Amino acid sequence: MKLVILSFLFVSLQAFYFAEAAQIKWSFTGVNGPSQWKEHYPACKSKQQSPINIPVFKKEYNSSLKGSLKFTHYSCPCGGDFKMRNTGSTLKLYVTTAFATLTLQRKERYWLDQIHFHWGSDNTQGSEHRFDKERFPAEIHFVHYNIKYKQLLEAFNKPSGLAVLGVMVKIGKANPAFNNFLRHINEVRMAGQVHQFPAFDVETLLPSNTKNFYRYRGSLTTPPCFDHVTWTVFYTPIEISQEQIEKFRSLRDSEGKALVNNYRPVQDLNGRPVTSSFHIFLQD
Repeated sequence: MKLVILSFLFVSLQAFYFAEAAQIKWSFTGVNGPSQWKEHYPACKSKQQSPINIPVFKKEYNSSLKGSLKFTHYSCPCGGDFKMRNTGSTLKLYVTTAFATLTLQRKERYWLDQIHFHWGSDNTQGSEHRFDKERFPAEIHFVHYNIKYKQLLEAFNKPSGLAVLGVMVKIGKANPAFNNFLRHINEVRMAGQVHQFPAFDVETLLPSNTKNFYRYRGSLTTPPCFDHVTWTVFYTPIEISQEQIEKFRSLRDSEGKALVNNYRPVQDLNGRPVTSSFHIFLQD
């Protein structure tokens, strides 16, 4: 009984912490920008922060990563509608009803909780990670938490608690996968708005090649910046049309301004290894 009470109190304290943290203003620019996050969120100054500039030609090949990703129910929206929300800092899709899981290296298994996006005011910027300093117009994050925990909130600051997939987005042809939710974008144009919409196969937002990827240990890229994240960043980008990316740029932030450039600057590697599942000379 005591263990149950202590567990409840611990989760309650975490919830209180995040509720309090939500009251502290932070942003991607200005006086509350990334350089100031560490003043209110101590984890933001740890030596294992994200995003990073991925050293494409200096990374280490790890043969154990080859074929080590397993996706379950990514093509099965089994439990009902999804929800989308303009948080004021990003567009977030809540996809728990997909009951999708990700398994890393045939060991740790993670529930897919939400998908969110980072994008720029123009096509020269937007992604958080870089490939040898190359930036992309946008980046998608698939946020998962370890199945040993009951919810994302509980897993945030636990060892091996989170696993995030990073997908680079480049300008090209119109991508039908984005239309599943972008056709509802006007319903969440203002910060705080929420809209329920039909579920779709989330695997359609993954690149055609999910075998080639980079792996490193990092953090959340927004406060509270907890650094218990296993990052998997795919080498192959997906495409989005100019018209589609402009729909992201039509959103408004918490101050009613254009919601753009919602990416954190790259952080120092501090000696962390970046490994890959492929040799750089392999074709997609």
